[in-house]
Amino acid sequence: SPAFLYLLDVTTLFRFIPKEIAIKFISIIGDFFAAAAIYKLVGLRYHDNHILKWAGFFVVLLAPTVFVESAMWGQNDIIFTSFLLWSLFFIASDKPLLAIFTFSIAFCFKLQAIFFAPIFVILFFHKKFPWYYAFVLPVTYVISIVPAWLAGGPFNKLISMYFTQFDYYRSLSMRAPNIYLFIPSEPNYEQK
Repeated sequence: SPAFLYLLDVTTLFRFIPKEIAIKFISIIGDFFAAAAIYKLVGLRYHDNHILKWAGFFVVLLAPTVFVESAMWGQNDIIFTSFLLWSLFFIASDKPLLAIFTFSIAFCFKLQAIFFAPIFVILFFHKKFPWYYAFVLPVTYVISIVPAWLAGGPFNKLISMYFTQFDYYRSLSMRAPNIYLFIPSEPNYEQK
């Protein structure tokens, strides 16, 4: 997504930092951002228990999967996940605009954030959020692609980027260790 490419552009401006470290640095900052969200979430339940809040912080920060994906592999999944955690915090804190905004930022980084959307659907139906907050997501997404568009990217391709991903990867598994690995990749799945 363009949002992640913006972060890559910023970190690679510093020529004295090796590019591999600069790329991993983005994810490491995301680790701390996610751990801070957990600290705040735990604090909602246990206001005065600083030990539990810090335990939550360090459990996330030092979790093997978090460490391996960010610091070793430089994967960026923690970035959108951290925004989802902040969105959950804002939902629990009864701050609906910030909740939908942080969810929208997560969506700008990765399509998989959409799996968090049913929470908002439920909140909209229960009238916990005003109906017009539903426009925060598309507005945030369009704003996120404007710099890429101004840099010369085709607007129609940028706006439909997530829809075109369905046609790009046709295999059910790309050698990932899951049940879909046993389904032959040829012929590819077909929509009927």
